[in-house]
Amino acid sequence: MIIDLSWLLDHPREIQKFHWQLEGENSDLDGELARFQDQVEVDLTLTNEGKYIVGSGTITTVLGFACGSCLEWYSWPLRVEFPLQLCDEAQNQGLEDEDFIWYHDNQADVSSVVLENIILHLPLRRVCQDPCKGLCPQCGVNRNHEDCDCQEDETDPRWDALKKLL
Repeated sequence: MIIDLSWLLDHPREIQKFHWQLEGENSDLDGELARFQDQVEVDLTLTNEGKYIVGSGTITTVLGFACGSCLEWYSWPLRVEFPLQLCDEAQNQGLEDEDFIWYHDNQADVSSVVLENIILHLPLRRVCQDPCKGLCPQCGVNRNHEDCDCQEDETDPRWDALKKLL
């Protein structure tokens, strides 16, 4: 996603808005397969503050994940708001690279910031519902849809002394 900053750089204190609708690529996000079930919409609002261009962005999409407990696919809506700072690459005088998106020849690529913000806002525990009953460890049936007759009380006899305390 390349931004052309030519107009904004010629108009100090002005605001420029950008909008993209992209097809998300089903890929490995944060170690798990994620399916984009809707378009990825990216909106940016940028202001020329003289030395820097600052603003904010919003990412909206719907992702699909396999539940970490029952392995069924489920939809997870994502809406992320993030700050943005752009600086001319020629002005890089010891500034931290993580704080800025560098632009060159009045163009900046914001693709990495969008992907980074999607990954940072993924749920840590990916489950279809709270609480997900998961799969039976003995027969493999999905406990969210049906019950099974498996015995779950197979505990190590060394823990029996602790059971007496309850």
